[in-house]
Amino acid sequence: MSDSRWRRTAKDGARPEAFVRQKKDSSLPRTGREIGTSLIGRVLILDEDSGAASELAEALTRDGHEVELRQQLSDVDAAVRIAPDVVVVDPWSGDEPGEPILDALRRVHDPTGASPEVVVVTALHDVHAAVECLHRGASDYIVKPTTPGRLRLAIARAFERLRLLKDNGRLRRDLALFAAAQRILETLDSGKLAGYGLEALCSFTGATGGALFDGGAALAEQDLSAVELQQLAALKRPEAFTERIALGNDGAGRFSEALALELDDDRRAVLASVHPFDAAAEETALFLARQLQTAFRNTVRFADAEREARRDSLTGLWNAKAFHEATRQLIERAVTTPAPFSVLFLDLDHFKAVNDRHGHVAGSRLLVEVAQLLERCVREGDLLARFGGDEFTVLLPEIGTDTAKSVADRIRETIARHRFRAPSGEALPVTVCIGVATFPVHAGDTDGILDMADRAMYLGKGSTRNSVHVAMTPASDPRATPKPT
Repeated sequence: MSDSRWRRTAKDGARPEAFVRQKKDSSLPRTGREIGTSLIGRVLILDEDSGAASELAEALTRDGHEVELRQQLSDVDAAVRIAPDVVVVDPWSGDEPGEPILDALRRVHDPTGASPEVVVVTALHDVHAAVECLHRGASDYIVKPTTPGRLRLAIARAFERLRLLKDNGRLRRDLALFAAAQRILETLDSGKLAGYGLEALCSFTGATGGALFDGGAALAEQDLSAVELQQLAALKRPEAFTERIALGNDGAGRFSEALALELDDDRRAVLASVHPFDAAAEETALFLARQLQTAFRNTVRFADAEREARRDSLTGLWNAKAFHEATRQLIERAVTTPAPFSVLFLDLDHFKAVNDRHGHVAGSRLLVEVAQLLERCVREGDLLARFGGDEFTVLLPEIGTDTAKSVADRIRETIARHRFRAPSGEALPVTVCIGVATFPVHAGDTDGILDMADRAMYLGKGSTRNSVHVAMTPASDPRATPKPT
């Protein structure tokens, strides 16, 4: 041929060279090409009919395609290296059956997982062969001899089909990415968020492994050895929101590149890959990292809101709901690790008189002062709650009846000795009645233990007040006796 862009060897016993259009970008993988609007791409021709194949290659080259011609069907393996968009093949131009060649082409996948479109151009004029080719995935079946226009139309249809498949693939991926982002934003548990966020980052960027760090501690890791985790943790923090870090021989073993993503506070994600990350992967990682950043902020806000929902707005102590939950958790824990705990139920004596004489503002100040005294009388692990009105409860984990009674006596004496004053300066004598009940001695469930402590408290209300009473055992408790008012 006179065109210096092409070269070809005769079909003899030697392995033939490729019949190739030389282009500077011929080594680029298909993933770096844009096939959508122009319908121009990479074509591999497999045909031992040299005349027809050369004519087709010339026509496709003039149309702007990058064409590679192989004149032996055994070169079907070239499709793995070339990663063509479309393969034009005459399966019956050689001596072997044509069907295995089509099957081999369908097993070829590019880095995105897509197979090339296959157009069969053959001299075999047989309807059964045509149907078999279409069943095996060919997009068209053309009988030689044919016109250049018919060939161009078949190639254009193959590229259009490929474009639609790629668009559908992108749409499915974008929908999956959106769903992952929604799940990240809806996750309010910080532990679960770290694991799911890292899983999404690795999955959608193609990272080989990675970890999510809070300072130097790993919140979550995926597919890393202990040594690799340490090496990724030692990488510098990204100066911008994202940074690609070449690892090379000094990096984390099998990885060639890391992608560091800055999150909130001291948190950061580090993804690692055996191949360099491309721009699309970095853009996807940036999108997911921003969702993670927002989600971590939401977990803090949710935790604050949840904590506030369990707090008494006046005294700052826990409320009745939080007290019930804590008591229930201790009972559930006792199933596997038996341990007693005690409950104190407190009620201020004659608190209504304080409100009636000095006003509700003075009463509220008094309740806050009582809460502060209670905090001085208990351990750090004990739980204090304002149960409602002038009623308070104390949960004493791993405390039996005798010790709980001693704590109750200390609280009673502390409140009785304290000098409460009204806004006018007038002294307010305040005392308290306290009931004590212990799990599992007095009751075996949340409501039961609270009820027993409440009944014990009312024993003091019905007598001397300013007193501590321990709950009766269930056998001696006069349940039919109404509580005093």
